[in-house]
Amino acid sequence: MVGVVLTEREIDVAIQIEIPEEIRELEGRNQWWYWDNMPDASRDEKREAEYAERCKVKHQIRPYCYWRGYSDCTPFEVVKIVSDNCVEIRPMKAEPCPKWKEKMEWEAGGFAGHLHNQRAQEWIFESNEDAPVERIRWHKAKGRWGQGRYMAYVMCDKPYKFYDYNF
Repeated sequence: MVGVVLTEREIDVAIQIEIPEEIRELEGRNQWWYWDNMPDASRDEKREAEYAERCKVKHQIRPYCYWRGYSDCTPFEVVKIVSDNCVEIRPMKAEPCPKWKEKMEWEAGGFAGHLHNQRAQEWIFESNEDAPVERIRWHKAKGRWGQGRYMAYVMCDKPYKFYDYNF
């Protein structure tokens, strides 16, 4: 039996999906052949430039941040800027919006059920003056804000929380 190997474009045509060129280009950058078909010097320069640009954006201090714990995200507010590479943060109170609770689409399955529209979560945020203040630092080698070895934080302009009900 002889196998037929199709390119991504041939597969898309076969199943009649039209993907915009911008998306295809972005997806292509993550493929091994995008980098392997480029001369070594320009490949390394381009990778370093893209990494430096991503780090510059991530390094910006914003009014809020969130802690990423696998799929869950917990909101924090920036209380004090100690330096360009160190800030003090405090956890925020986050309650599910009553309107969101009414819109939940549960179905039996999994451990306790499956929530179909969990990406449409709505939360009510407020400052928590009683919460302890913590320090996070910019880790240049990892290209992210963090605390210790595993605690990763992402800066943002408004508070963000996500709870994975399907985990």
